Amino acid sequence: MNEVYDKIKAIRLAKGLTQIEVAEKTGMTQGNYGRLEKGLIQVTIERLEQLADVFGMSVGNILNYEGETPIEKADIDFLRNEVFSLQRQNVKLKKTIAEKDEIQEETESYDFKKRKELENKIKELKKEVQDLKEKIGLQKERLDEKDRTIKLLEKTIEALTRIDKV
Repeated sequence: MNEVYDKIKAIRLAKGLTQIEVAEKTGMTQGNYGRLEKGLIQVTIERLEQLADVFGMSVGNILNYEGETPIEKADIDFLRNEVFSLQRQNVKLKKTIAEKDEIQEETESYDFKKRKELENKIKELKKEVQDLKEKIGLQKERLDEKDRTIKLLEKTIEALTRIDKV
């Protein structure tokens, strides 16, 4: 069996990981990962890079693994670069969250102002409707009064016409 595959298995065991965990983190099925550890599947550079990420070490350290060894400069550099990358991602995410929060606050403030404007407009329109109803009521009263006056004038004309005939 090839030494690289034995090293991959030894590293996995030293890290306390199961085949399933490593397989999931590398996008493989557990069966394919098991075949990889047995040397039945050829390991590619891309797969070694994925394993290096999962194991938290460099590809060179995987290839040169001889059991539990002290952390080497390459591992420190690799981990330092990962930390810096994560810090940059964290800063970007915080900035994005802050921008989205600001947009949400502006939207809520705008919505609140718009709602208040609409409520005030509705109040104004209700007042106008009430005023129109009152005017219509007054107009109706005037028309009723004019109708009564006309009826009274008609009776008066009728009475005068009867008097003239007598």
